[in-house]
Order: sequence, then C-alpha cells, then structure tokens
Amino acid sequence: MELVLWIDLLAGATGLTSLWLLRTGGTRGAGLMLVSLVLTMASGLMAIAFWTFRGDFSLAWWIPNLYCCSSRSPRSSR
Repeated sequence: MELVLWIDLLAGATGLTSLWLLRTGGTRGAGLMLVSLVLTMASGLMAIAFWTFRGDFSLAWWIPNLYCCSSRSPRSSR
C-alpha cells in the first residue's frame, strides 16, 4: 500500500511542476505532464487491482461513475 502513496505523490508533484513549467515558458513542461499522466494511470490501475483482489467490487459504484466519465460535460467540448 505504501507504493501507491508514493506514486500518487510523485504524480501530483510532476503534474504541478509541469503546469508551472508551462506557465513560465519552460520547454520540458509537456514531457513532464506526460510522465504525470502515466504515473496517474499506473496508480489507478494498481488501485483497481487492489480492490479486485480484495473482492470489493460493486457495480452500484462503477455504473454511475462510468456514466459520468463517458457522458459529455460542458468542459469536454473544448
């Protein structure tokens, strides 16, 4: 469980650093943002694997969340 926390913290730190670099004109901001997204995805997959191994899987939670993620929101039309 400790590994997930460190990946989450690293993903957050690289994401915030990439935003700061992009705002200040740094050339490495986009590459660092990609690293942050990959770390976030890896952390999410680790969490899903953990919940699956524990047997803590409920369609009552997944169905509304998948609907919210797949439906178009006003921000996604940009």
